[in-house]
Amino acid sequence: MRILLAVLLLVFAGGAEEKKAAGKRHDYTPAKLPKVVKAKLGDSIVVTYQIKPADVEQMAGRSDAPNVTVKAAPGKGNVEITIRATKRGKAKVDWEIHRADGRVEGRKDVEVRFD
Repeated sequence: MRILLAVLLLVFAGGAEEKKAAGKRHDYTPAKLPKVVKAKLGDSIVVTYQIKPADVEQMAGRSDAPNVTVKAAPGKGNVEITIRATKRGKAKVDWEIHRADGRVEGRKDVEVRFD
């Protein structure tokens, strides 16, 4: 009986860690994005642009810290910039979205902090 109870506790504790690792999604629009964005480790910061993915020629993102990733991808009929970290700390990130009509959108020197 004790062994069964111990196995059940390990299974449920492992499942809780997996859910916690998935993290929370912090959604922003470019107009509402603060200069410093704070999130917990495991969370993702998503900036959504109201641009149709078909109107985009090129997307690029970069970070000054190797543990922070910036990815640009189409999502739900919009363009989403997703920022994640593998370690605690802070970084400055920026990204660009080059549109088919020649306009360039994006942000520079946005500070993100993962606690």
